[in-house]
Amino acid sequence: MIEIENNREQKKQNILQAFRSRKKGFSLKEVAEFLRWKDTDTLEELMEELRLEGRLMNRGTRMVYPQNWGLIPVRITKLMGSFAFSRKLEDDGELFIPGRGLMGALPGDIVLVEPLPQQGELPEGTVQKVVSLGEYQFTGVFHRSAEGCYIGAGKSFREPVRVLPQRTMDAQEGEKVLAAIVKRGERTGEHRAAVLQRFGSAQEAKNCCEAVLAANGVVRDFPQEALEQAEELCQKGIHPKELESRLDLRDRDIFTIDGADSKDLDDAVSIEKTEKGWSLGVHIADVSYYVTDQSPLDRCAFERGTSIYYADSVIPMLPKALSNGICSLNPMEDRLTLSCLMELDESGGLLSYTFERSVIRSRVKGVYKEVNAILGDFAGEEILEKYHPLLPSIKLMGELARRLIAGRTSRGGLELSSPEPKFVLDEEGRVLDILPRKRGLAECMIEEFMLLANGCAAKLAREQGLPFIYRIHEQPAPDRLNNLCEFLGVMGVNAAGLRQDASRDALAAVLDSVRGQEVEQVVNTALIRSMAKAKYSPENKGHFGLALDDYTHFTSPIRRYPDLSIHRIISAYLLHMRPERLQTRYAGFARSSAQRSSEMEVRAMTVERECEDCYKAEFMSQHIGEEFDGIISFVAGQGIYVELENTVEGLVRMDMLPEGEYDIVEQVQLVEKNTGKRYRIGDSIRIVVVGADVSAGRIDFGLPGVEPRPRQIQAPPRERKPVQPKPKAKKGGKKGAKREEKHRRKKGK
Repeated sequence: MIEIENNREQKKQNILQAFRSRKKGFSLKEVAEFLRWKDTDTLEELMEELRLEGRLMNRGTRMVYPQNWGLIPVRITKLMGSFAFSRKLEDDGELFIPGRGLMGALPGDIVLVEPLPQQGELPEGTVQKVVSLGEYQFTGVFHRSAEGCYIGAGKSFREPVRVLPQRTMDAQEGEKVLAAIVKRGERTGEHRAAVLQRFGSAQEAKNCCEAVLAANGVVRDFPQEALEQAEELCQKGIHPKELESRLDLRDRDIFTIDGADSKDLDDAVSIEKTEKGWSLGVHIADVSYYVTDQSPLDRCAFERGTSIYYADSVIPMLPKALSNGICSLNPMEDRLTLSCLMELDESGGLLSYTFERSVIRSRVKGVYKEVNAILGDFAGEEILEKYHPLLPSIKLMGELARRLIAGRTSRGGLELSSPEPKFVLDEEGRVLDILPRKRGLAECMIEEFMLLANGCAAKLAREQGLPFIYRIHEQPAPDRLNNLCEFLGVMGVNAAGLRQDASRDALAAVLDSVRGQEVEQVVNTALIRSMAKAKYSPENKGHFGLALDDYTHFTSPIRRYPDLSIHRIISAYLLHMRPERLQTRYAGFARSSAQRSSEMEVRAMTVERECEDCYKAEFMSQHIGEEFDGIISFVAGQGIYVELENTVEGLVRMDMLPEGEYDIVEQVQLVEKNTGKRYRIGDSIRIVVVGADVSAGRIDFGLPGVEPRPRQIQAPPRERKPVQPKPKAKKGGKKGAKREEKHRRKKGK
């Protein structure tokens, strides 16, 4: 199947090459002659596919290559009310489209764009032609009015979208709904929608999250055949012959360390002190033994790509019979693993490593909070009793972790972080509290050990020439670094070293210079935004942020498909599959897995962020009128964004600021012209909570003592009456003659 598709794509490339060579393009007959192609039916079919993909376009009776005419084929990827983002089909680059230049295009549509002068960080363009329509679904709050039904403005649409009267599904006022655009217009107000699904009150975060999942195509339930296969594997257990064929590590002091609520335990660790330094073992659940290529479980895992986590919920990549059962490294149970056994010197430098198909028996389910207590020498008797046989190992691990952290810092690894929220929910799923998630030495320790094992897996693949999936992070683009330097300069942060040398060391020096200061988190966020996005690739391009030449994701096969894919490849290598067979079997698989995994990672991050925003808004809706201290995190034309200690971010709109005329100065501060009052990124500020929209995940702040000024409320769109065509002027009349002359001039141009 892959060979047939590749062959078809090669034919398309040949057609495109012909069209690139001739600006005026070809008719079907001409291109058939040019390519000496006798099967014109197939040629016509392929050309039509290329047209629908935006790679060719009609121009009169011929087809032409869009780029020869200054047009760029793109796919709309995200709609944000007054603007949109798109991705170029040729080179995967991103392009910004202002709302006025969208022509009503929606995410999923393929359009031809004419470039505009660049105003911001991204190239810009305006839509000239919508080539093919995607199927766009969105969520929102359903409303009924005297003028009809509509879905209120949200993140995607800055004005309400009218719902066709016969397509409401009897939705009630204030319900969260999933809808689809079923009738297109040339702007948002002309689109018409149909309700597809109802979720209940839009002021409950759990309902809004269900809508987010549906809009992003996330399915909770597993196919029946996958569930049945998982149950069968769980009941079979481990075959005795499989135990005999593996390295038996069941007598070692191996144990897991995770969060208290974790149930999918896919990594365990062990350690010994040696004459040269340390012997460290990282033991990962061998999910690939159970999830075999093209099985129902594998197809399901490939489709999902990753588990999704938000608030207290998880949508697992694999059924619970595997993720919480036979694959999870539960204490005092035999489990199949892939072990990375590493020898390190005194400073934590890697001396050697081996990978083994193994079997382990975890001694205990370690918990971060408890291990932190042991490492900090404040553990109580109950904790000391629980970990008694493992206390020497834990102390050794803490000592090694400190050296590894120091080593990563010395080699220029970037310690970029953004605060993560921890949600405390009641029995009904409503938020009781939001706390910043804190990391201790135990969390950092496990992270360092996993980084080591991931690096060894990538190193093995490179040294042995294995078809593989690498986790890559490329260098920041020069324009983004320039913008970062300008921002840091205005913030008073010394960026001279970064201007001269855009290296990891220079970026690390910037982070060190602001550590412990009020602007630390703001600078952290700015650096993260300037970085390229990490992704999966079959080509090893290194990891800039971690300062590693070899890196992959090997340690979480229960919840990430690329890790599962890598286990499959490494296991085949350990079972002595011939190199040529490895390439034939896994090269194409690695490419498709890397691409799918990158796409599903982006989807998961989008879902998690949007769901968390809903829960944050639900929590803050319980605190309307209360005051909090925060830090100004961003300034924009609509006001100032403020982040609270609990990670909640809200907007102080312009009409909530003292009356005046404000300018954004150097992109870091809002300044009132007459009084000189400044609101600067990084400054502390006292706010009052004035509103929270759970459905949109949006929170509004105000300033204590400042009365809001009236703001115009967006009304639902009115139905437009069809415009009656004006009667044509009689030929020979004065007005008719003028129109004819105007028409001739236009035609002449």
